[in-house]
Amino acid sequence: MPSGSTPPDRKTTHRPPDVVPRHRTLDGVVEAVSQAAGIWSIDRDAFTTLSMSQTLLLADDSATIQRVIELTFADEDIRVIAVADGQQAIDRITASPPDIVLADVSMPERDGYDVATFIKEDPALAHIPVVLLRVAGEPVDEDRTRQAGCDAVLVKPLAPRAVVGLVRELLGGRTSQTHGARYGRHERRAARLVWGGPVLVAATLLLLGWWLSSRTRR
Repeated sequence: MPSGSTPPDRKTTHRPPDVVPRHRTLDGVVEAVSQAAGIWSIDRDAFTTLSMSQTLLLADDSATIQRVIELTFADEDIRVIAVADGQQAIDRITASPPDIVLADVSMPERDGYDVATFIKEDPALAHIPVVLLRVAGEPVDEDRTRQAGCDAVLVKPLAPRAVVGLVRELLGGRTSQTHGARYGRHERRAARLVWGGPVLVAATLLLLGWWLSSRTRR
């Protein structure tokens, strides 16, 4: 090039930033592994639902009865929630419906008959079994019991085996009808996760090794 001449303009080539294919990223590897194992997403409900216990709501103002019921179901797959009066029971049922209710016929605020009536008059709650509790020798209002649609009456002092047997009996039909379809769905999903586990581990090791080696070569 002659001296003093101006060098020709050179077009500057802007190199685009490196775009890493998705299959070379860690997220892509995980996604590929999951698809290979037949697991598109892991639903935690598949396991929590299988292990979820049923809930018994006890409405009784006696701390002794509350403790007796808690101890009675301590080794059962039934969770006990205790409240001290009928209004608390109704509030609890409204917020989170239990699977079964045990309610004392004589309580402050609202009694067991009121609790039973509240449940049975609501179509969304009417399937919940209600058992009234009364002290031996205490009269029972047969008309209110019948009108409220109570499922059974237990006499205090309570016999633990009798209580567990009655609760199991009342929950039996409802368990198969209400939870059967849901449990079946989650059991199938859980089975996929169990059988896919070994495949997932093996594929993860292989693809992770390939991913690391490909990054080393770059």
